[in-house]
Amino acid sequence: MNTNTQSSPSSHPTPAVVQGAIASRGYLNTVLTANVALLALIAINGLSPGRSLISDAHAQVTAAAGQPEAEDPSGRISAAEQRKQIITEIKAVASRVERIEHILAKGLNVKVTELPPAFMKAVSDNGKEGAKAGDAKK
Repeated sequence: MNTNTQSSPSSHPTPAVVQGAIASRGYLNTVLTANVALLALIAINGLSPGRSLISDAHAQVTAAAGQPEAEDPSGRISAAEQRKQIITEIKAVASRVERIEHILAKGLNVKVTELPPAFMKAVSDNGKEGAKAGDAKK
């Protein structure tokens, strides 16, 4: 039995807290009602075999087993044909990379004709620092 007869001021909710609780209960009721409605639609869709809200998937066969595959008018090709194309493209890329490697192995002569001003400033600053360090060593 509770012998404490004094009630603390924080034990009674304020009107703002009561309003917030009522508002959150209203939101909860709305969400629960929406869930019930969606579940009812799913149940009705499952019980009625003639009408469906979701369309059924149907596979389309393009060639019979053992026969060469005909080209699909929509532009799709078989997985085997796609793999063959990928292999030929990989071989082409590999040959291009080999050519680049041969060029780089021989060496390149590069002539710089123009540099950005920020790069030139950084080079001149490094030169000044190097000169100061050289003067300090003397």
